[in-house]
Amino acid sequence: MSTIEKSTLVSSDAISNTEKLVLSKTDINFCIEYVDEDIVVLRNRSNELDYSKKSSTVLYHADIPKAILKRFWVQLHGKRNTVLINKNPMDDGGYYWVIIDFEAKFNSKSKMFSFFARRISPTIATVKEISKLYQKLQSIEQTMGLEVSEKYLMRFLKDRKQTFDEYIKEIIKL
Repeated sequence: MSTIEKSTLVSSDAISNTEKLVLSKTDINFCIEYVDEDIVVLRNRSNELDYSKKSSTVLYHADIPKAILKRFWVQLHGKRNTVLINKNPMDDGGYYWVIIDFEAKFNSKSKMFSFFARRISPTIATVKEISKLYQKLQSIEQTMGLEVSEKYLMRFLKDRKQTFDEYIKEIIKL
């Protein structure tokens, strides 16, 4: 049984309103090996087996800009840990916002073999801030394409004199 009720995880603002840490693990091909029961509760699934060996992309909402997801995958394939503020879809058509800290796992020969993800709730201020950037990137992607969106993101970060990770860390503190 889940340690938290669905009603405490998803508010009317579609932001998880708990300090609970939610965990998952994927293999090197990003197929889900483990999700804790709280993800199952959030997504309205009957059990964890619904996720077994499925692509982890089922945990990403279509509203997340492709430029952000591309950067995310490049970071992980480059064996670098990364953070993503994500809009996780629920099976009933809803969604909830979450901050996901991804960590690459290596074997004794330094070969990457899996990814471990820790999820926590963002503040409303964090969601408002990242939503502005995500909406701008999506608008650019829809009208001018991924390449222009990526250039906008790079210029946005250069103007702030920050890396993406620095920007994310800054707005998480909001």
